[in-house]
Amino acid sequence: MAMIRLRIADRPGNYRCQEVATNAAGSTVQTTPPIAIFQTGKLKRNLKQGTAKLTVLLPAEKGGLKLTAKGFKPVSGKSSGTATVLLKPKGGKKAKLAATGVLKAVVKLSYTPPGGEAASLRTRVTLKQR
Repeated sequence: MAMIRLRIADRPGNYRCQEVATNAAGSTVQTTPPIAIFQTGKLKRNLKQGTAKLTVLLPAEKGGLKLTAKGFKPVSGKSSGTATVLLKPKGGKKAKLAATGVLKAVVKLSYTPPGGEAASLRTRVTLKQR
């Protein structure tokens, strides 16, 4: 029995597949829309403000980056390469951080490549305030 291994890309990029079909009438090539692979980097906390800057490693093609998380100020814009996203709590999350000094949360990042569908990534963060 043959074993097939699939390897998911481990570096940020917009990946596409190409298929070539040939018959008596000729040949044609079809390319899929890009599938985005991106990842998070380091988290740099600002202990006085209770905020943090999250580094995001994106594909080289400029696409839309969006941060959405309940209780955090939303962030959106176009970027490529390495981007920095500000994590700033608001409302109840901000009050909890001020009261306890620590806030653990899950934030959702979405990246939309040009001409493709959005890819999303959830990451756990811990904010601290002194």
